[in-house]
Amino acid sequence: MHTKWRLCCHPDEDLFEDYCFDRLSEQEIAIFEGHLLICRQCQKTLACTEDYIAMMKGASLAYAACPGGSQRNSVSREKRGILGNKRL
Repeated sequence: MHTKWRLCCHPDEDLFEDYCFDRLSEQEIAIFEGHLLICRQCQKTLACTEDYIAMMKGASLAYAACPGGSQRNSVSREKRGILGNKRL
């Protein structure tokens, strides 16, 4: 069973992310979903976690769609005269 989950209390915040990314066993999912059915606080936490993941995925897609998006950091380092930890 997931080390961050205790039957007597609310799940650890990492468990919500693990649930969203399908990283839980079938047994853990059953227990977690059973808790979600009766706990409004955890329902809200799950909704916030899902919203955050969706925003991050959207931001990543938008960044990747920008011309030169993946090269932006290396270009700005070159403009500042920095390459890794060494100055040029």
